[in-house]
Amino acid sequence: MPKRKRDGFSGPFSKISKQSNWNNLKSKFKTKKKYTSTAESNNSDKGSAEKSEDVSQLDTSNEKKRGGKKKKKKKKKKKKNQDNQIGADNMTFDNSKSKYDNDKDINNRAFLNLQSPPKKNTKPPKPYKAKDNSCRYLLPSHSEYKKCLNMSYSGFVRIPENNLPRNLHDSVLKALETLRKEGIYHHDVVSAGKNAISGTMCKRVLVGDPGMTYYYQKLRLFALPWCNRDTKLNKAYNKISNLGDALNKKASEYKKTTGSANYNVCLINFMPDGKGKYPLRNETNFGIGKMSVSWHADSSLQEFSTIGVYHVTGSTSSNWAIASRVTNDNQTPALVVPLKNKDTYFMLDDFNHHHQHAVITGSSWRYSCTMRVAITKNDTWEYIEKKGIDTNNIAIKLKTRLAKNKNNLMLLKDTMDPQILRQLGSVNLEIEFQWLRMFFIQGTEHMKAHEQYWLPRIEKLEKMWVNIERTIYSCVEYLNMNKESSFKPSRRTLDILLWLLRERKTLRLEYYRRIRHSAYKVLESKWKPILNRPTDLEDSTNGLLDNLDGIISIVDYYLRNKLFQ
Repeated sequence: MPKRKRDGFSGPFSKISKQSNWNNLKSKFKTKKKYTSTAESNNSDKGSAEKSEDVSQLDTSNEKKRGGKKKKKKKKKKKKNQDNQIGADNMTFDNSKSKYDNDKDINNRAFLNLQSPPKKNTKPPKPYKAKDNSCRYLLPSHSEYKKCLNMSYSGFVRIPENNLPRNLHDSVLKALETLRKEGIYHHDVVSAGKNAISGTMCKRVLVGDPGMTYYYQKLRLFALPWCNRDTKLNKAYNKISNLGDALNKKASEYKKTTGSANYNVCLINFMPDGKGKYPLRNETNFGIGKMSVSWHADSSLQEFSTIGVYHVTGSTSSNWAIASRVTNDNQTPALVVPLKNKDTYFMLDDFNHHHQHAVITGSSWRYSCTMRVAITKNDTWEYIEKKGIDTNNIAIKLKTRLAKNKNNLMLLKDTMDPQILRQLGSVNLEIEFQWLRMFFIQGTEHMKAHEQYWLPRIEKLEKMWVNIERTIYSCVEYLNMNKESSFKPSRRTLDILLWLLRERKTLRLEYYRRIRHSAYKVLESKWKPILNRPTDLEDSTNGLLDNLDGIISIVDYYLRNKLFQ
């Protein structure tokens, strides 16, 4: 499968690890270890999974060349859980479930989406060479459209308005209008690279199962729960959930694989008519026209899951369109499918693996509801809450032991366990830059919209982050107190502390550069980043350090003077 461009990107706000280059991979093929592909990884692109399969196949061929002899792997002893090293204590933070977590339908849906993705070898579609060389893209009226569709775009299906119940159309439009009147839609400011920061041309909002998030282009979207009906807004969110159920049933009539259409999130786009805050972009590859959503393939999805898009517009003509192109294929023309009001289209099975799509702008306002089966491994409240609680409990125990052993330098050295410090620091980096800053970067109005479900959970996470952060700083404080004594910590402890502090400093500097970008300046103040969060809400007089140069210099002092063992 040809490698396609990612919708998510590596960098300080991404969970995508750097990939080894091809030469490094080739050198690994020669080793006697057998590689296996990793299961579903957060924000992973489809190319990485293919690479893992290729490695496994090459390993098998190498074993045959060695006469089929297989050498057993040396089993590494698993290290004991860090929690057990410090000792078992009662949890400080309550892990009880809320009313949202007791919804039977939601739990069943979440269970289905946690299953392993279907295993299937997928190949890119055959290129289609058009007889009419003058056409860079094909419309349904073109004589070659159907042949090109069947050969290179199998998996794209459009269904008209009458395939869904009329009362569903009416209730969904009413719900979408309710969200607009309540001011729920907003522009996202995303980052496609270190300096490629831009605002989305559409306004949007994410709804879905309680605790779901969706991460793309260095921005985490937090889903407004769609399972309740106790308020006007919650009833509107629930209508979108009903649409997801209807599209799930309809998709099952067309999809060919076991890939899921059991939708857990819906990204709603609203494009008002007239000029928006961010200018529309011209489609320059095929000359199709103005785009409200640029070329992309959806990311952070369950493998081979079906994407369903419901389209509502204020125009009676079909001048809105969905364009598709085959990734890394310079021969096959693009397809452009005009969309009528209340049309639905599906991207089935492996279509999203081999194609990109864009939305061509029409002359009126437009709503679209994009139903997705988002991955749940690392993008849910349940995941980060458990990680935060476990790590915070370790931090509490470590802080207690540091205070107890502060006058015994040998015990103090042993207490500053580098493995534990690495765990604390790594988790706190994830909490700060993947969750807390992602929530507060979207403004006070965003926080207000999420005050019922997400805000109390984010504040709970913020408290855990504060305590873990203070524990790490306390280690540096003990180093500073003993600079003039004979105290010599381990070299590994100092290396870990220096790495954590420098990494945090680098990420914060990039975050501050990001929020000063001009893309944020055009937003209303209520949608601009909240500058004083995350912070220690209970102790404003002794807030957490923002400038880390001072404590970095303490650790560096020990290393420069070789005050370690």
